[in-house]
Amino acid sequence: MPSELRPLLFMDRSLLRIVAKAASAAAIHAMGTRCKAYAPLPGVMATVHTYGRTLDWHVHVHVLVTRGGLRADGVWQPIKIFPATQYRKLWQFYLLKLLRQRLRKNKSAVHLIGYLHHKYKTGFIVNVMSHYRNGRKAAAYCCRYTGRPPLSERRIVAYDGQMVTLAYKDYRDGQDKTLELPAVEFLLRLLQHVPPRYQRSVFYFGLYQPARRRKNVDAVAKASRYADQVRPVLLSPKARLQAAFSRMRTQCPDCGSTEYYTEEIRLPERTHVQTKAKTQSAQLSLRM
Repeated sequence: MPSELRPLLFMDRSLLRIVAKAASAAAIHAMGTRCKAYAPLPGVMATVHTYGRTLDWHVHVHVLVTRGGLRADGVWQPIKIFPATQYRKLWQFYLLKLLRQRLRKNKSAVHLIGYLHHKYKTGFIVNVMSHYRNGRKAAAYCCRYTGRPPLSERRIVAYDGQMVTLAYKDYRDGQDKTLELPAVEFLLRLLQHVPPRYQRSVFYFGLYQPARRRKNVDAVAKASRYADQVRPVLLSPKARLQAAFSRMRTQCPDCGSTEYYTEEIRLPERTHVQTKAKTQSAQLSLRM
């Protein structure tokens, strides 16, 4: 995000959804230009972060896009080259367009949007990463960025009761550095990234959009080579537990054996009093 827009997003956190929507719209548009006859529709997941390495207010969005899309004729169109240069301009266009529509009654914001349109001739900054070779690495990316807190405890390297020392990597020069902050300023920097209640930070668009997901899952599974990943077999909670424990082969501390048996444990019954009548609660059984 350009630095000129950061104060606007700080004052109105609801605009963060527009950031995700603009980044996803730019990705869908860029992918659609890869096939002129039938524009492929990819799956897009966008995660909005508000923090930088030093806990400053640095709004940016991580976008994960499928390596291809579903065409209108039901064919899965693989895409090997992503138009990064074109995406910069599309990212700028959709972000400023959606912000102008939302803030059309705010004259100062509309003036700022027009100024940014003329200032950045080549579009806003975009860092396009290479594709992931398999679904496992893509899932690791999702787990890292969707549930990532602003700061991990291991980055707090020192605290003397008054000053907090943070470790971070400066991506401008690639050097590992430290930042010393007063405790009050550290807390203020950290708390500014706490989202409002019920506000989401992860959004789904394209084929991942909930309204389209069920509608297109059969067509995607039929067209894609990875049908088992598009529509995997859903396991019950009991089956998932059995599958997880079946891979855990720990040795017995007494005999050293890796064999184990299952035993059903029945919990004590609980009763609930309802208007002089006692009704027994349902039994809960646990198998290990």
